[in-house]
Amino acid sequence: MEKEDGMKEIRVRRDGLRDLSFLGKELSWASTQEDNRDSRWEEYHLYQTKGGKYVIAREYYTLWQGETNHYEGWIGETLRQVFQKAFDLKNPSRIAKELADGIIDLSERIE
Repeated sequence: MEKEDGMKEIRVRRDGLRDLSFLGKELSWASTQEDNRDSRWEEYHLYQTKGGKYVIAREYYTLWQGETNHYEGWIGETLRQVFQKAFDLKNPSRIAKELADGIIDLSERIE
């Protein structure tokens, strides 16, 4: 159920850990799926909680027999902190850049 301010109840699944539940809003979404024929892909969601924290959820999906889907989630006080937990910021992947697009600047500044 969505609240007036765009906030809604969100649950982030995590393998081997307690799920994360919070009132928040989705800021960004990115996927490694290039086309609908991919049999394995990852989806990332960036959320901001009502309390101002940030959460990145990673969902790994597979259609391969014998493999199972996997779920992870990271929490940070700042965008940089949560991105550092989820990605290597010294060499950010395409998916990290896509998720961060318009949220934080991962480019190298030149003066």
